[in-house]
Amino acid sequence: MSERHEIPAQKADEIIVLEHVCSQEQVTDENGVLIPLLNDITFSMKSGEIWGIGSSAIAEADVLTRIIGNTCAYYSGRCKIGRIGSIQKKRRLLPHIFNIDTPEMMIDNINLLEQLLLSTMNINLADKLTRDNEKQVIKVKHNKKRNMLDDIVREEEMISFLDSFGLSKYTLVKIGQLLPQEKLMAELLIAALSESDIIVFNILDYQFNQEQIELLKNICSFAKAEKKAILIATAQPKLIGMVCDHVVFINKGKLKFSGSVDDLCRHADKVTFVLKSSEAAETAQKIEALMPKWKCDISSDNIYIFNYSSKENDPASFYRFLADNGIYPDSIKLNRGRVENSFIELMRTE
Repeated sequence: MSERHEIPAQKADEIIVLEHVCSQEQVTDENGVLIPLLNDITFSMKSGEIWGIGSSAIAEADVLTRIIGNTCAYYSGRCKIGRIGSIQKKRRLLPHIFNIDTPEMMIDNINLLEQLLLSTMNINLADKLTRDNEKQVIKVKHNKKRNMLDDIVREEEMISFLDSFGLSKYTLVKIGQLLPQEKLMAELLIAALSESDIIVFNILDYQFNQEQIELLKNICSFAKAEKKAILIATAQPKLIGMVCDHVVFINKGKLKFSGSVDDLCRHADKVTFVLKSSEAAETAQKIEALMPKWKCDISSDNIYIFNYSSKENDPASFYRFLADNGIYPDSIKLNRGRVENSFIELMRTE
């Protein structure tokens, strides 16, 4: 796949624009020469988009995320963030960016309900909790000029709001008793309710399970409906695949891909089928001998089959090929495209 370095004309709805950005941080290449950790990074984001940042090295994703969050200086290029842009040398917190990079941003000795009430005092929830039956998205409207709601009514509204995301079991749990991942989800919910245009969510140091990823997806969908731009830096490709609609991937300091998650999986994921066999090594060897332009990777009793030929994937023809050659795996699964496979393939192609 060819690298994407062209700079599209800036549009009014582009809220984040990076053009040929190089980092101040440096690393040593194979020849012992100092080079930028990030070199010539160009891509843009629009309001109402959810982007994931993936990288072959956590340091690269972390520095890029902090540059966009305006907490890390960069050496050269241009980085426009939101309404007032970004100053190359001077780092400061910008009012339209909500940065989350630690689970320790809340008060340990109050419960989640109390924390949310405290953190969203400028948000009017009264009669604003509605569910779009088609999109299944909770919507909350902002009204700065409202009078303060009665505390009891406001608590009931917030409980209903938490319940709509599947977070009701955490309502009365003290912040200090939550897991780091649960704290980060709460911080993301506060960011989604804030008036910030951009959410920068740096969770590179944390692993989320399936249930937690589903909750993150619900919160991000709400933030997206509020027209916020959400940037998620994570070391979990699965999380990007489930939560994000766009992705940036960095390999050895260079931009390898920027675009939709669907395009990434469609063009980069070469895994066509996943076979399960108690004789995985023998089955893989036989397939590679019969189909030289196909490659097999083995993990336990799973065989991942990569199609490097010019032929399109045809499940019916593949099943017939297996039967004609006496290959009968325990199961055959057609791969629909995975972010993790795509990242691995991008790292293979220099």
